[in-house]
Amino acid sequence: MDPSQGNQGLPGLSTRVDQTSRKFLTDNNHKSERGMSLPSSVQDVGNTPVTKLRAGLVLVRVEAAGANLGKYVHVTHADAPAAVDIKSALLLMQDINMLGHDGAVEAKVASGLIHGFVDDTKLTYGTTDDQIKDSVRGALPLVMFENVA
Repeated sequence: MDPSQGNQGLPGLSTRVDQTSRKFLTDNNHKSERGMSLPSSVQDVGNTPVTKLRAGLVLVRVEAAGANLGKYVHVTHADAPAAVDIKSALLLMQDINMLGHDGAVEAKVASGLIHGFVDDTKLTYGTTDDQIKDSVRGALPLVMFENVA
């Protein structure tokens, strides 16, 4: 049973899961991660299908009251804070399939990077808004954002 791949049901035979990976860390030996809760509505808007979240996806914590309070969502999500209000962000550490065995999207748990060295050009911000990107970088003071050529 691998929650990161969407297999949260009973053990046994199920559909084939092809694993993918993205290298965005520049130093695999120097990192810290934190767990996070993802609502079923989180998406990777730059991916097809949007229900497959890629490693390196930037997620921000919902600060406003509501069903998603304290959960992490993509920066263009309806509940995502405005750029000036981003207080906490994480970088998704592994690919996540938001679909369950029944094919419906479901809430998931995952781990996100809070400290380490990353190649900024390989991150998926989900926006071209430089103010949001700068706010995310500011919310992750222990992450070294490098532009590796």
